[in-house]
Amino acid sequence: MKQLSTLNGKLPIRYGWGALSDFADSTDKTLDEVMYSFDPSKLKPREFSLFVFYGVKDGCEESNKDFPFESTKDVEKIINKHGLTVIIKEALAAFQESPFIVIEQEEEEDNDKKK
Repeated sequence: MKQLSTLNGKLPIRYGWGALSDFADSTDKTLDEVMYSFDPSKLKPREFSLFVFYGVKDGCEESNKDFPFESTKDVEKIINKHGLTVIIKEALAAFQESPFIVIEQEEEEDNDKKK
């Protein structure tokens, strides 16, 4: 599982069904928008904070670790400390490992093999 840099070391970050659903509900996005046409450059700053928040929440649940965030304000502190570029890279690496994204990539590979 991917890790996210925080003020107190690394935390697991994962984008399973719960994280994707929570993020979609919180930002009024459809699952198609989140799973197939996701472009982090089009997120508003608060939406990106929510994206990281739900990813860490899902990672902690999957790893049986305590979820240390109370709100997206905790994510803002991490971004201020480590920089936006670092947090974007770590969050996107975790998102790309989502089983929902892997399925799409496998379908593309299968289609390429058939050509």
